[in-house]
Amino acid sequence: LYGWPPDVEAHGTPMLHKWGWTRAALCGALRKAGFDSIEFGPITQTWRPAARIGRDMRVRACKPAPVTVGPSGPERTMTNKKPFPLSTDATTRVLAWPDYSDAAELDILFERFASVLAGREDACLCLRHDAELDISDTEAAAALTAAHKRILGEETLLSILLVNDPLTGDDWRNLGDAVDCVALLPSSSESPRAQCLTRTRARTVATAEQLRARTESQVGTEVYSEEVLDTVDWRLVEQIAELNPWTYPATLGNLQVQPGKGTEHTPEVLEELTARIARLVFETAEVDFKGRSLLELGCDCGYWSARCAELGATSLVGVDASERKLRQAELYHSRNSFLPAEKRTFLHGSTDDAATWERLERLGSYDTTLCIGLLEHARDPNELLRRAAELTRETLIVVTGLAGADPLIETLVPMGYEATVEVDVGAGLTVWIARRMKSTATLQASV
Repeated sequence: LYGWPPDVEAHGTPMLHKWGWTRAALCGALRKAGFDSIEFGPITQTWRPAARIGRDMRVRACKPAPVTVGPSGPERTMTNKKPFPLSTDATTRVLAWPDYSDAAELDILFERFASVLAGREDACLCLRHDAELDISDTEAAAALTAAHKRILGEETLLSILLVNDPLTGDDWRNLGDAVDCVALLPSSSESPRAQCLTRTRARTVATAEQLRARTESQVGTEVYSEEVLDTVDWRLVEQIAELNPWTYPATLGNLQVQPGKGTEHTPEVLEELTARIARLVFETAEVDFKGRSLLELGCDCGYWSARCAELGATSLVGVDASERKLRQAELYHSRNSFLPAEKRTFLHGSTDDAATWERLERLGSYDTTLCIGLLEHARDPNELLRRAAELTRETLIVVTGLAGADPLIETLVPMGYEATVEVDVGAGLTVWIARRMKSTATLQASV
């Protein structure tokens, strides 16, 4: 579905609310017309004006199985559709059957699928548990709790329902009717799990992206009234669009940036990567940012320094080689006032150039330094780490996807740092939290 209204061509984005379908509005209309399965596919003809402003959609919608009337009354042509009575009010339900004794498989379950449903009051992860095939329900609950804490963190809300009822005959098909999809895990291809899950006849998903696409029709994008849209700063909309593509899902006022627009990276992939980094740096690492001065190397739009400011950082210097990203950072920080203008500075420069480091040195030293996603682009990673360590008084945080980067951490040891390492295997990320150790003289003085 697409359109090319003259008003949009002539007057730009302020006319968007006057025409066209949003995903949520289209889902609502299709459901009202009798379709119960709605999926959005990729757009290939990105040259269309409608695609550039988010109004070009490719949709597959299916109606439920037809009803035939026989001597005994209405009946589904396939089978009687009696959804299994699950003990949840959630409207989005995802079924999986993990091997509870396999910690690695539980990690996959939480990284790939539970992370998509986490924090949603409308979603429930329904997990099959069989008393004969699985470990006890008490042991299974303990294993799930440990994986939840390990992957998502204790504070992350997630609704989980153990489906431990005896299932026979049509029960599996009815269970399939009661869920939106089945999430496939490594053990899902093994009997008897494979046979039972096949009998649900439910759609299957194998990745986080597929699960998001499958559940997007339930979540959708909120349908805004014209009164609400009239409060939108359409000049800001145009500024955001002029600075595309963005790497991170930044929020400016009441507008949410769609990251990766016009690139090979989908918003879903970038949002998931952002969430993984946030968990590693701000939940697992336990770094105190309160009252700290901050240096962000390769600052991009200033997304991570904004999170640090929200946690109490009091001043910021960010540097990036891209003028466009620096304009993003200025816009993002000025619109949200994470820090007063006099407490933030964004510099144009490459960390491969000695002149950039000289400018940073003239500005002083910093309590905490962020180096997120920059190491893999450095001409000399060892030199980058050495320079960053020299400017850092307390903590150096490095996030990298660089393969074989572990030996680089040895660069920090002679400089008085002690580092802890966290690894996210699913995302291919390594996080170093390097803390500068106090000297003996300093320790004696403090005593």
